[in-house]
Amino acid sequence: AYLDLLRARAAELPDVKAVSQVWLAPWGNVHMGSAWVGRQFAGNHVDPQFLGTMGMRLLRGRNFRPGDTGVAMIGEAMERVLWPERDALGKSLPWDAHGPTVIGIVRNASTTDVGNPEPLEFYLPHSRSDAPESVLLLRVSGRPHDSVRRIQDSARALDGRLQPTVQVVTDAYDRAVKS
Repeated sequence: AYLDLLRARAAELPDVKAVSQVWLAPWGNVHMGSAWVGRQFAGNHVDPQFLGTMGMRLLRGRNFRPGDTGVAMIGEAMERVLWPERDALGKSLPWDAHGPTVIGIVRNASTTDVGNPEPLEFYLPHSRSDAPESVLLLRVSGRPHDSVRRIQDSARALDGRLQPTVQVVTDAYDRAVKS
């Protein structure tokens, strides 16, 4: 409930263009993953607003919907590695026979290792059980430090004992990482 309120307040702040809730912060040097056929695949639990907040583009299929379970989105590099001659949509992630079904392919965007041109990344739907360890991502225009200060003030107003981790994603990310 706390993060839902904070997220709603963050979305109303001046200069905030998008807000997303994820399990692991991008580029935080921590990720969940799976090893398969000698490669490491990095994953995260993300909400439906993640792609827009990160400036990532869905190439095929669909984004997550509220309440989705048993589904995944993968990056185009991961699709090429796991299904080099076929479409990944409708396939299960191979390291889990009853695992999530691929519903979307997203353009490569390195969210775990900055600058990796061929990131092997997958995304699972964010759930309520992820909330205690979640991170809010904000896409802002203007000065990022002003937005950080405002979100911290909003967090203190909700509960002075808690301070969330905030990862601010700015247009500098688009220019530096995705060009």
